[in-house]
Amino acid sequence: MANRDFFDPHWLSPLWPIPKTPDQISFYNTHPLKQTLTELIDFDYLNRAYMRLSIGAVDLETGEQVFFDNTKHTLTPEHIMASCALPPGFPAIKIDGRYYWDGGLYSNTPILAVTNEPEHKNRLCFLVNLFNPKGVPPHSLDGVQERAKDIEYASHLRTIIEQYDSKQYLQGIIAQLGAHIPDSVKEKEGLQDLLKHGDSHKLHVAQINYKSKQGTELNSKDYEFSELSADDHRRQGYKNALALVKNPDWFYEHHVGPKTVVHKLDHPHQ
Repeated sequence: MANRDFFDPHWLSPLWPIPKTPDQISFYNTHPLKQTLTELIDFDYLNRAYMRLSIGAVDLETGEQVFFDNTKHTLTPEHIMASCALPPGFPAIKIDGRYYWDGGLYSNTPILAVTNEPEHKNRLCFLVNLFNPKGVPPHSLDGVQERAKDIEYASHLRTIIEQYDSKQYLQGIIAQLGAHIPDSVKEKEGLQDLLKHGDSHKLHVAQINYKSKQGTELNSKDYEFSELSADDHRRQGYKNALALVKNPDWFYEHHVGPKTVVHKLDHPHQ
């Protein structure tokens, strides 16, 4: 399998017992992707940061999630390639002497890039969930594996949002307490630093759940990057985005907790 604008198969199998560096160990190479990114993206404009872009990857050695951000870094094709370097299909990407893999290995829903921002403000986060938590009972081994993968990935999002809500709830309590403390008391040593943790704002998550037509996808869908699949995802994403803009009634509110509200758009178009 190949995607002429994304990846090509290696002529030498990675199973061949020859020592290699991490950027040489994979079933496919992503040289075509670098060419595609160079042709389609104006990196000079991107790095002026008129619109912020944060890209998640994982440091191969430390196992920690890293965000490359055009407000802090000069982004190159390699930074984007690192964000989709899913092993063992694709090789690690070397940036400034370190190797990086797909950030999905650490978190398939890197909402922390938004929620960990220090500024105290209400946030609206649009989130496209490619692994639907809802599904039908499987009737084959491949269906079992696919359904298990959906639940595994989708549960990560729920856990992250619940943890964020718990944190925000405690920060809200600090903010309320701070509002009732006399100014003379606030001046006491160390109290000002504690009160800085107060935050009374909320997080709104607009969640769009992707749903394939039943029986059209296999358990390999998290690493299936054929042109046919990419085109299908692109078409459905465009239709769902139009539905989101034209018909907000698709949304209903589900309060995860006092500080987080999730608005869901469940596959209005197939």
